[in-house]
Amino acid sequence: MRSFRIIEAFAVSTALLGACAPIDGSDRSEKNLMGPKALAGTIAGAGLGAYGGNQFGRASGKTAMTIFGGLLGASAGYYLGSLLDEQDRKQAAEMEQKALAAPVGTPFRWNNPNSGNQGAAISTRQGTERSTGQTCRELVEVWEIQGQEVENVVLVCRNADGSWSSR
Repeated sequence: MRSFRIIEAFAVSTALLGACAPIDGSDRSEKNLMGPKALAGTIAGAGLGAYGGNQFGRASGKTAMTIFGGLLGASAGYYLGSLLDEQDRKQAAEMEQKALAAPVGTPFRWNNPNSGNQGAAISTRQGTERSTGQTCRELVEVWEIQGQEVENVVLVCRNADGSWSSR
């Protein structure tokens, strides 16, 4: 039932975002409304936001919080995806992996002199997911993108194969 609500909220969020598409028949690339980076960021942000909102909602407000989280995540994902270039994403991903491999509280930074963007990550706490027994960490990332600071808090859990997945 919980998974269905997350999927339901994700579908509603995606439909609402689709309403932002041009209706005049113009070519999207002509107006550069949403490139592949922005689209990927929007989809990932909507999914993570919907999941996060679902965790905070209670009883009848759970669906509303899931939808709100999905929309908020989609908005943040679009913003980040449209601003980060390939090198930024590569350095940020490497930084995240280092932060997850290191002891809790060890900070890591990245800097791309070509774009001027930079960021930092630190895992702030670790625990065990009761339902799955997985080791999970809270990862706090702070990025400075085109002069604006963006903070992102993600819960990630270690899979059986040793990889990490966001929750």
